[in-house]
Amino acid sequence: MTAGRILSHGMSVMAITGSLLACQEPLQPLGQVLLYVDTDAPLPPAPGQSPSGGPPALFDRLRIEIFAAGATEPCVGCRRDFGIDAAQIGSGEGSVGIVPPAGQGGVRVRLRLYRSGGTASGEPRPNSTIEVVTWLAETEAEGIVEQKVTLWTDHVAAAQGSLEQPLPATLGKATAGLVGSWQPATVRDCPSPPGPDEVCVPGGAFWMGDPRLDLSVAHDTDGQVEHLVVLSPYFLDASEVSVAAFRPSGLAKELTPGGPSEDPYEAGGAIANCTYTSTAGGFEQYPVNCLTWSTARKYCDWAGKSLPTEAQLEHAASARGSSAFVWGADEPGCADAVFCRSSASDDCAAFGVGPALPGSGLRDRLTLGSGVLIDLAGNVKEWAADRWNREDEPCWSSPVLFDPLCDSISPADGGARSVRGGHFDGDTLSLRAAIRTRIASEIKAVSASIGVRCARSAEVPADRTR
Repeated sequence: MTAGRILSHGMSVMAITGSLLACQEPLQPLGQVLLYVDTDAPLPPAPGQSPSGGPPALFDRLRIEIFAAGATEPCVGCRRDFGIDAAQIGSGEGSVGIVPPAGQGGVRVRLRLYRSGGTASGEPRPNSTIEVVTWLAETEAEGIVEQKVTLWTDHVAAAQGSLEQPLPATLGKATAGLVGSWQPATVRDCPSPPGPDEVCVPGGAFWMGDPRLDLSVAHDTDGQVEHLVVLSPYFLDASEVSVAAFRPSGLAKELTPGGPSEDPYEAGGAIANCTYTSTAGGFEQYPVNCLTWSTARKYCDWAGKSLPTEAQLEHAASARGSSAFVWGADEPGCADAVFCRSSASDDCAAFGVGPALPGSGLRDRLTLGSGVLIDLAGNVKEWAADRWNREDEPCWSSPVLFDPLCDSISPADGGARSVRGGHFDGDTLSLRAAIRTRIASEIKAVSASIGVRCARSAEVPADRTR
């Protein structure tokens, strides 16, 4: 955006540059407010610059609107949207010039720092927006008044001030170096090495949920609402638990003494595509499936670990919050992940039917500093530690969630349990990292499409006694 001047109803927004920097050309001799904008949020690098290695950006757009005294809508032409970056705001010089009517009070300014990704409209969404409404400082006929507004990340989804009750104006300039200083967003590595077949997933902040999801034809799913989530570093199993890894736990429940197992359900039984066998067979390295939530939890306990939370699974499956699929934004082909393989008539059946060997999806993997996580999108879904709550229910009501684990019974759906990820009989929608779904019974429900992967707090030693 080039510098411009827009007049309306005796008020103008002038000398606004696309970079949001203070004007490079002399300001006109009109009484005006030079409004400095600051934030502690991580922002994107400047165009052409590589990421600094610091926290991933949480916001990338700024909207400024000016309201005349008594008005509930911004004056005509009194709205500006900016693409912003860490260099612009972090210098302490990010500002706009505003020319209100000289000597008149009652003018308000609303600033919204928001995340533009995720929807075609790019409009601010309450859950991913920091909003401040403040009085605009009064000016004389000539001269400049410096005013600053700081948009604090802790205030996301909780507007500060309103058109009816604006915050007092704060005079002065912004402080250089504030950008990216919101401590919870700091990338935190695991303090110790991972155990065998584990990968360290660094902690930090990410957006859980994806407004781009179209769930109009999906049953028992959600995942569209954004939540700012902060996670501690954690270890995650590199792959889903295999049949061979599960058997030594002794947790399989026999239908009758000496008979086939019913949890995990035995391969070759009434449920197609189950993989577990009581003695070594042809599915040893395949993910164990057809097991209940209770048995999955007991297995992770036996292994000295725990079931991962929904947030941990989505964090990994979204490449730590950076993409719709673990590999990026583009839709998968049949070779990229294990999906659409339920029967010989399915679209991807040429690659096999039913669950597959770990790593069969060529792009279904996330490479991190300590190893590679595989099958985060497809093969089998995975039990999560959480009880299921809909996105507008108590578990997900806080603006910022720290290491969330939902243990509240859903007012609408009772004691259902959450499962995450796509699966061999799912479609491309099921492979998206933000998709959430539920299983009604944690005790009796078994499905060939559901397996398990375990997690471990980075503070728990890997050699913990079973």
